[in-house]
Amino acid sequence: MSTTRYTIPVPEGIPIIATLEEVDKIVRDNPTVCLYDEDNGYYLKDDAGTAVAVASDELCEEFDKRMEDLNQKIASGELSD
Repeated sequence: MSTTRYTIPVPEGIPIIATLEEVDKIVRDNPTVCLYDEDNGYYLKDDAGTAVAVASDELCEEFDKRMEDLNQKIASGELSD
């Protein structure tokens, strides 16, 4: 799993996740976790702002597609922001 998208090295000890199933597990284990678009990638952080996991480059591509789809739906009025 690569993390070459990130401009700042991923901190030691933070799990790098590559699948949506791993995201589900992180969310089950940490119900307050949110996804943050940060440093050209995505971090999963708890409500205190502590990084719980970081998305691999491959998973970032999936998140990019989903965010673009969401933004298009908001822009078209299909969803309200």
